[in-house]
Amino acid sequence: MRASLSLLSLSCGILLGGCFLEPESPPFDDGDRPYRDQWRTELDAPLELTGLDAIRTLWVGGPEYEGNFANRGDIVVQFHDEDRIVVEMRRFAHAQSSEQAQNYFDALQLWAYARDIERPMHPSHMMYPRPCVDDDGLLRDECAMRVYYEGLQQPVRTGADIRVTLPASYEGQLKLFTEDLLSDSTYLNRGNVCIEPTRAQISAELGRGIGLASIAGAEQSSGGTPTVAFDAVAADLQVDLPPELYTAVSLTYEDDSDKSERCWADIQVTDFDHRSASFGSTHSSIGGAAGSWEEGQPFDASVRLEASSCDVVAYTERPEDWTDEFEDQNVEMRGVVGVCRNCLREFSCAQLLPGN
Repeated sequence: MRASLSLLSLSCGILLGGCFLEPESPPFDDGDRPYRDQWRTELDAPLELTGLDAIRTLWVGGPEYEGNFANRGDIVVQFHDEDRIVVEMRRFAHAQSSEQAQNYFDALQLWAYARDIERPMHPSHMMYPRPCVDDDGLLRDECAMRVYYEGLQQPVRTGADIRVTLPASYEGQLKLFTEDLLSDSTYLNRGNVCIEPTRAQISAELGRGIGLASIAGAEQSSGGTPTVAFDAVAADLQVDLPPELYTAVSLTYEDDSDKSERCWADIQVTDFDHRSASFGSTHSSIGGAAGSWEEGQPFDASVRLEASSCDVVAYTERPEDWTDEFEDQNVEMRGVVGVCRNCLREFSCAQLLPGN
């Protein structure tokens, strides 16, 4: 839905965000505006999925910490048939010129260490640094991959999208975090999360963007239990379920009768078995199951989606749509959570996410 923010500003509030453009073919003259770099590979390393060196937990992104380490962009997780990880970044910044933008891009680095995950440090300040890639070139377990700005403080209108490619057979934990870029009212760039068909155990936190994921079918399983858990402020969240996996589903959303915005659980699965429901004065939740089931069978997978708010959200995801005018942005209600079947898995994240 597209609407004028001047009509919706009371509901929407002044929801701030970020902006970016492709420097290769800018639709505006060089000058004070958003810029965006191309995808660039930052880490490419083999990894073990079994044995003592097996990868069991990975972190991607994280909240701003001491004025630094903020990604503020999209996180994309995709899979391939190789036992290696590839991490790419696509940097963005608002700058006075293309030269200044390039300086920002040069300062935005991948921070990849298997320690100090909750309290990241400048690499030169680490007494005992433990890089994600060991001396033998293998990825270490419990690797955290974050955006780091090489400078005194990260400028508030800079960040990077992160794209991670993992083995299709990876069934360990993957913890994702992103947020909206909240510093430019004329370009509200939301941090989105997209996960292509996975067997991993994934938890993701985001703000007012879009969260999409697909659970891989049984043919890719080696006995693990895939999980997808999204926690968001007011994001649209959707997970594609395979019919052959017996999946536990929990959906929580805001449905406040005192607000003009009313969200809901969007269940597009015909065999969904409603087992619990709670309809409160401000929030509601629905629990159930979907997929093939035999008596006494445990769940093959689980999905938990929670959007704490239902809001009118303004956004401008496509760089060429930036006009430097607050009122020219797209507006839609977000906070709907749901499950579906064969609605996402046939598409890549590049096709599903806005702004690509």
